[in-house]
Formats: sequence, structure tokens, C-alpha cells
Amino acid sequence: MKITGTLRRNLQFHAVKSGCILGIIFFLFPVMDVLAVNSDSTARRDSVVYDYIYLGGRYQNQFAFLGRNFGQSIPFVTGDLTYYTNFNLWVSASAYHFFDSQIPFQSSLAAGFKGDISKRVDYNLSYGQFLMQAHDSVNTIGRIGFYQAGLGLDWGILYSTVQAQVMAYSTQDVFITSQHSRYFEFNDKLFRKIAVSFQPVLSFTWGTSRFYYSDDPVLTERGITNPRALLKSGNANTNNNGVNGTNGNNGNGNGNSGNGNNTGTTPPSDEVINANEGNQLALLNWEFLFPITFQWGNVTLECTSRYSHPVNVIEGDPSSPIFIQSLDLYYSIPVKRKKKIRS
Repeated sequence: MKITGTLRRNLQFHAVKSGCILGIIFFLFPVMDVLAVNSDSTARRDSVVYDYIYLGGRYQNQFAFLGRNFGQSIPFVTGDLTYYTNFNLWVSASAYHFFDSQIPFQSSLAAGFKGDISKRVDYNLSYGQFLMQAHDSVNTIGRIGFYQAGLGLDWGILYSTVQAQVMAYSTQDVFITSQHSRYFEFNDKLFRKIAVSFQPVLSFTWGTSRFYYSDDPVLTERGITNPRALLKSGNANTNNNGVNGTNGNNGNGNGNSGNGNNTGTTPPSDEVINANEGNQLALLNWEFLFPITFQWGNVTLECTSRYSHPVNVIEGDPSSPIFIQSLDLYYSIPVKRKKKIRS
């Protein structure tokens, strides 16, 4: 089984979550397999299969949450451990460190499943729980759940996916992401040892934007503390404490993070934007990614250039189109095991 760096990334953070039902399914898979072995009278024999452990990390020179960087420039690094099974179930633990003293350490746990419906159609389900450590500017540990379900279609020229996503915090945001890519691999290996491939990706994301308007918000829990996003422009008095006295912190890692400004405004009540505006489904951003992957044995190095263009940015958010560079390095460890198959 050969898993590219791009596929890993999709499996880990952009593949999602289906909560308790999915968890039950995960645990039932091996149980059902054991019951089948015990109850099936057909002769079975042992076959050797491989699971994989992935150890890896990423450096990214700039965060972006739906293309929004809120006028900040903060690089970060991540480290993660993933176990990918022969029957396409994976679990992952990750940690995130941002190069900003105001941003607390964060971690996440995620699990997912990827399967095939036919030769051309596949699906994926996953769930992730992101945790933010207590910090001077954050009174409680932030928790964000991220659920995702998606379908993929290989229609020859392109490989296209549609992902439905829910980001759950004190309220919820709903996103729909469509990605279209083409995989290329060079026939000749670099230095006769290194396999080189690339997979350009064009991505569009539609969704709600309650994260802009929440009172107890994802703006704090994800560190996207941008007080001006809650206000209409003009006729407001500035102060140094921000809305509700919060300071700028960061977000959930995986490149989707934020940092805010420590200055805010205290407007009259009639200056507050109607939060219902955040319930509207709209195009939020589009991106073009160009990852180049180098694979030498069990080592995979992926260099990705991304152009991210936010859309429907509200007044007061200084986000603008940005170029992002990231570097991923992973080491795969095959885990040999036996599996019962029919003779």
C-alpha cells in the first residue's frame, strides 16, 4: 500500500468526523470480523497484511483560516502520529506550536475511515477534537469538534471530491468544500532512488460565518480574536482591551488558525452587527495548491505552494489574498500482521 503525502493530509485533517455513530462503527468492524471468522463454516487461512504508522511534522510560514489571516503573519510547526490500518481506518494525535508568545499550545485527536463504493467512487468519514491549553489570555481550555463526510469521483481527467463539514463550538459553522486535482508521477526516479510526483489542486469552500459574530466565540476558542468583526464601522470609541477583555490568540493548528488584534472598540448597542448575517451560506474562499512530493523508501518529503483567496470578507477584517509555503516530512513504519481470508 502506497500512501502519498497529499493523501495523508486529506486523511488527517480534511477527512472528518461522524461522532458516536461513527465511533460505534469503528469498534464494530473488528468485532464483526471476529464473529464472522467464528461463525463462518467456510475454510479460512492466514494472509499477511500491513498496517502503517506515520511519524511526521510540518512547518508552515503563514496560517490561514478559510483564506483569512486577519492581518497577521504567524508561522507554526506541527507534529503528529498516525496509525493507518489495512482496512482503511486511521487514528491520529497531533500537537501544534505557533511562533507567537500569546498563542497557547494546542493538540488534537482524530479518527477516520476511507472506503470504496466502486472503482471510480470513494467516500470518507472522520471526526477530530481540538484542545487548547489554558493560557494567560484564555481562561478555559478551548474545545472544537470537527466533523466531515465526503465523496470522491475519479472521472479520468480529474479526481473531484465534495466534503460536508461541521465545526462545532459554542455554536456551529457548516462548510461545503469541492476539490479538483490531477496526480502526476515521473517515470524515472531522481538519482535513481527518489520517486517524484505532483498533484495540483483547485479548491472552493462555501459556508456560514458565525465565527465572525459569535458572542462567546470561536474567535476566542480558535484564537481568532478580531473585535472589529463584531462591529459596524464608524462612531465607536477604541480601547486597549478588546471586546469582553479578550486578547488575540491562535487557532486549531493544521494551517487553519488565527490570531487577532489586542485593540478593539466599544460601540453603542445599535452599532452591533446582526449576528444572523453569519447564518448565510456563501462562498468563503478559493485556493490553488501545488504540492511536489519526494519519496525515498519510507521517507516522504512534500513541498507545497498555496495561493489562498478569501471571499466575502467582512468590513474590518484586513485579510487579503496570500501565498503560503509549507514543508511536510513523514516516515512510514510498516506493521506486519495476519488476517483471516477465505481459501
